[in-house]
Amino acid sequence: MISKFQLWQLLIFLDFSFAINFHCDYTLVESIPENVVFPSEKVWNSTFEVELSMINGAKQSIEISALYWTLLCEDVLQQRVGGCEKGEAILKALLNAARRNVTIRIATNYNKQNMSSSADLQMLHSAGAELRFVDFTRLVGAGVLHTKFIIADNRTFYIGSSNMDWRSLTQVKELGVFVADCPLLARDLHKIFQVYWILGNASAKIPEKWPDYLATNINVENPLSLDLGVNPASVYISSSPKQFNPTNRTNDIDALLNVINSAKKFIYISVMD
Repeated sequence: MISKFQLWQLLIFLDFSFAINFHCDYTLVESIPENVVFPSEKVWNSTFEVELSMINGAKQSIEISALYWTLLCEDVLQQRVGGCEKGEAILKALLNAARRNVTIRIATNYNKQNMSSSADLQMLHSAGAELRFVDFTRLVGAGVLHTKFIIADNRTFYIGSSNMDWRSLTQVKELGVFVADCPLLARDLHKIFQVYWILGNASAKIPEKWPDYLATNINVENPLSLDLGVNPASVYISSSPKQFNPTNRTNDIDALLNVINSAKKFIYISVMD
């Protein structure tokens, strides 16, 4: 049993050793490139199936953070190819959610493609979704909004490596975690989304002190004790850069070092080449 794991720029850490406070459902999810087969290995739930189920099941709100949007086949290629239909199914589900009056808010990275030529975002905006673009260069001198997550109804969420890109669903190896019926942790992730939303305002500046309502009491020193269905776990969500972190939010580098320094038998690392 892996004692802790880390997922990309926004990190969720689990330490299977603490007392149980309440129950949340969770599972690892992944994208396996089409035509790649692991005959003797367990394959987790697919990113596509989890995201589609979350969006279709949302009743009040959907909040999404993503680096870029290329869900349509023509966003990437001039002709249709196998696999892109799953990206288009996600986009269609989001459009349908907007039509049934689900509030959709999207925070994405500020760049020319997202701002002017993303057909996905233009379609969603026309359907009623609210968009904000976080300009890291203006705010901190460099960087991108690399975080990928989806929150539904402040109860259920996905965090992982998958972009809002059809290739992340069918052509690229991706890993994430899906947490359901967990309002306390979902609301904590919502606080991170709120930071992006505030800073996505075109005239926004990073405050000297973030408002108290964005502070957290869930961090590396005080993790949330949960029953995740199989093992008791201690959970917290970290974020970066540090300037984006309200009071008591653990910074990513501190979370990563904590995992490394806490290792007793092994450290497994998976990164993009």
